Amino acid sequence: MASDEEDQENIFNQMSKSNDKFTTRFYSMVAPKVGGNTVCSPLSAHMILSILTYGARGKTAEELRSALYLLSDDSLTQNGFKSLLQSLNNATGLEISLANAIYIQEGITLMPEFLSMNSKYFDSDTPRVDFKNSVESTRQINSWVENQTNNRIKNLLSADAVNEWTKIIMINAVYFKGNWANKFNTEYTENRPFYITKDTKRHIPTMYTKSEYAYAELEELNARAIRLPYSNDDFSMLIILPNEIEGLPNLEQNFNRGSIESTYWRSGKVELFLPKFKVESTINLEEILQEMGIKQVFTDFADLSGISQAPLKVGHVLQKAFIEVNEEGSEAAAATLVQIRCRRMASPPEVFDVNRPFMFAIQHKPSKIPIFVGSIRDLQMLPTKDEL
Repeated sequence: MASDEEDQENIFNQMSKSNDKFTTRFYSMVAPKVGGNTVCSPLSAHMILSILTYGARGKTAEELRSALYLLSDDSLTQNGFKSLLQSLNNATGLEISLANAIYIQEGITLMPEFLSMNSKYFDSDTPRVDFKNSVESTRQINSWVENQTNNRIKNLLSADAVNEWTKIIMINAVYFKGNWANKFNTEYTENRPFYITKDTKRHIPTMYTKSEYAYAELEELNARAIRLPYSNDDFSMLIILPNEIEGLPNLEQNFNRGSIESTYWRSGKVELFLPKFKVESTINLEEILQEMGIKQVFTDFADLSGISQAPLKVGHVLQKAFIEVNEEGSEAAAATLVQIRCRRMASPPEVFDVNRPFMFAIQHKPSKIPIFVGSIRDLQMLPTKDEL
């Protein structure tokens, strides 16, 4: 008989395949629409839309399932989300939480099967509110989000986004704060050039360390990658650096975690130069999701009868995300089956200089799922220590 660990690994393996496909397509569409520095949580979007899918019927459900690449076996996917929630929320040595909530208009009756499924697999809160009182209902929702994200995501909803026609608001909140396994010495942080384009550069605060890292050449992406472990080795930040200064758009369109993990990774001493950065993004996802084929759920033909017999459709899908990276580690928030093969590297140390636009991802190793994905295109010049 398979052990519990083997069962969980199998569930994670199946789940990561669908999540990889969704993440690749989702981010390739998000990045060009945001345009500037970007951070988002494909996992957050995937989870909350999956909850919606299990309450959808007919063509509405078909469109959602197709765009989310959900497995045909609902119990496998649902158990996958349950295992992931437990694994993330029980992680030690860092701060991480993944939470779901479904705010319901007073007087609306939800289907018992939908409530039971959400409680069992997604651990969702289901508070009742009066959306006709837009100020108070918005305050309650924003307060919940702030609490779940350690006050990093504020004012997710504005009062004018809620009215008497609002019946249900579904929310997923993600928060992450981890310290590097190899912290950067603040004394080595100094202003270094960061090339926005071939002809434009800025001098920005850049961290430095020389330590042991896993890194890889990504020939198909014309890029390089390095993995920065956190103090809890189940989590790491992946930095993906295009070989060309203006190579980020191509990287964003072709980013695929699976192909990156399956490449040949080396391990050895690396001199790493990494800019400090802080990014916050607010992304309206309706247009992106419709381009991915999720259309009917936004119309009067939406069939959400698995949620409630009341006539329902989706009004807005919004994601707000935040990340900060400094010498201690990183803080982020948002409302591998393939073995890594490492070999020791001889001196001199590899130099990994992140001095041009790049991508990053915070990854959960057991599930092989990226929790956050983002891009840095431009960083503002800051005064040097002597100018402060």
